[in-house]
Amino acid sequence: MLNHTNLFANFDRWAKDKTVYLAVLEEISNSQEAMSHLNVLDAFVTDKTAFENGTIAELLALGEKIRKTEYSSEYCQWCYEKPDEITAIEANATDILGVLVSGEKEKRNVLDDDLARELYAEETRLMAGRHVDKGLQCANWASLKVEYTESDIFVHSISEAQVGLSLLDSYEVEKKRFTATAVASLKELGQTVLARKYDTKYSNYVYENPDEIKTREADIDDYWAKLDQLSALRRTSLDMLLAREEKKEKMRIDFAGHAGDLMRYMEDKIEMIGSAEEQKIIFGFNLQEIESYDATLHTIDEDVGLTVSAKRNVCAGVVAEMKLLVNQTDEFDKAQAAKDEDPEEADEVSTDNTAVEFKRTRFNTLSKGIKKAFTRNKKKTSARDLFADQKAGDGDNDEPWPEEINPFTSITVHSIAEEADELFEATEMRRSNYDATLALWRENDAMCKTFSELVDPINTDVKSMVNDLIGAPGSDEEQLARVTVTLDTLIKHCFNIPAAQKQDGAIMARGISVNPYTTLSAEDMKCELENVQVIAEQKKPYLESLIEYKRFKGISREQYEEMETLFKEYDTDSSDSISGKELRACLFSLGEERTKTEIAGYVQQHGTNDTLKFSQFRDLMVTLIGDVGTQTGLTESFLLISRGVDFVEEKDLLELCKKPQVDYFKGEAETKETGFDFAPWISAVFSR
Repeated sequence: MLNHTNLFANFDRWAKDKTVYLAVLEEISNSQEAMSHLNVLDAFVTDKTAFENGTIAELLALGEKIRKTEYSSEYCQWCYEKPDEITAIEANATDILGVLVSGEKEKRNVLDDDLARELYAEETRLMAGRHVDKGLQCANWASLKVEYTESDIFVHSISEAQVGLSLLDSYEVEKKRFTATAVASLKELGQTVLARKYDTKYSNYVYENPDEIKTREADIDDYWAKLDQLSALRRTSLDMLLAREEKKEKMRIDFAGHAGDLMRYMEDKIEMIGSAEEQKIIFGFNLQEIESYDATLHTIDEDVGLTVSAKRNVCAGVVAEMKLLVNQTDEFDKAQAAKDEDPEEADEVSTDNTAVEFKRTRFNTLSKGIKKAFTRNKKKTSARDLFADQKAGDGDNDEPWPEEINPFTSITVHSIAEEADELFEATEMRRSNYDATLALWRENDAMCKTFSELVDPINTDVKSMVNDLIGAPGSDEEQLARVTVTLDTLIKHCFNIPAAQKQDGAIMARGISVNPYTTLSAEDMKCELENVQVIAEQKKPYLESLIEYKRFKGISREQYEEMETLFKEYDTDSSDSISGKELRACLFSLGEERTKTEIAGYVQQHGTNDTLKFSQFRDLMVTLIGDVGTQTGLTESFLLISRGVDFVEEKDLLELCKKPQVDYFKGEAETKETGFDFAPWISAVFSR
């Protein structure tokens, strides 16, 4: 029994210690502590199992043995007198074990929960640590990009500005990609950390520094906005620099265009001024033109001067504007080179692993480190100040091109000035040539006028004589009288020809090709007078023949005289006319007996007032007795009427014949050119 009690007492002492242990709730701050306490608990379980398998098992076996031990003899019987105490001790030991098992289970649940919570917390803290790393990555990237966005900009050509903008575009694409990856990952991780929550009936956990996450991300947002501002400012600067370079390029092209236009204009004007001989042609071909050209020349010189001045002013304006742009570029470059830079901070965030490790603590937000990446605010002259709108002056014609070369032209301000001087000299020389030409033409004009006063009266008489010979109306007798007068006038003018020839020779010796007062020359007048003489000498016999022909009406002189004698013989009352009675007697004497009715018809048809004049009598006799001429004589008559050509016109026939007679001839003869062919008709008449 003593052993049984001792075993229980030993167990009970141990159980009481363990009951106190199981009742204690440890402060667990990390998973290692939780695992350590679980190991202690596992050791307790091992001890408990050892007690169960050892002390408790021995206690139960001893108790069972005590209860079963009996002494029985023939004399007496004995068993342990207090078996219930044994049973009670064993029951108590079993209860204690139950309490220990229950306590161990509860403690294990708590410790398992502590372990799970601490593992969850440590995972969360690791995620927060990655959040720190990502923030540092963003800060380091931002630090590099701040250096880029705040780096100096040197642009001296369109291509450099375009390269700068292309690099800025690439930066913005990279920033966009970095934002979509690293920054987005940072934000996503931050949301995950802040959203993590551990909550059981035993304990709970949320990340203990949520403000660090939020502050870190807010800092990144602020600094990303700062980068946007820097990028926008850089783009503004590059856009303005590109615009300036494009304007400079435009100025180069404009200068090339304006300078080329000016040079071509001056070269054209110099070429148009031409040589002294060419200028004489331009001045004019007569004194009036040359004198009036003075105003034209003055206007031309004034217009050329004004145009050259205006074009040079345009070029000078382009040069002045280009100079302003070049100066602005120089000022921009100097402003960047002279800007003050703040010293770099010693603890600036670095991509170097040592520096990063130094800055990193387990729960550090790195907000300060990120801030330092953006604290190098270089004081730069405002881009808008550097690009302030400045206006170029009117420019100086002698101001050189502000660059070493203009790739669009080899023309310089100096070459423009030289060409302008050459144009001025050519203009002055032209003015001198004009004054000399004007003086010469005035001398020539006086000589030409003297010659004109000599030959023009002759020319007037020549025209009058030609008109009298050719176009003046009148009878053939009147025309013959004018021909006679013309021949007398020709003799008078021929005495003036030697003086005219002498004056004309003097004009030709001076090289005068055109006389403004007359188109005539002495030789012309001589020829004109000779022509008039030829016409007059040809027309005089023609008119004499025509008068005679009209007088005889195509009959021979003998026939005409016979008819005239016959007419006078029967004009008994000498009235220069014969009556019908006298006509009948005349015809009867010729063997032509006519009735009174026929005689009355003849008088009515050919006469006037019942009588016949000689010409009427002659016409009647020709009609009655027919043309007794020969074929040759008739042909000669037609040639006389047609003035020697082989066809006769209707108007010429009507001058000598009556219209019915002409109409008859037109009906019989063939047409030729503007008249009628008389030779075949004459042949046909004489072949009948």
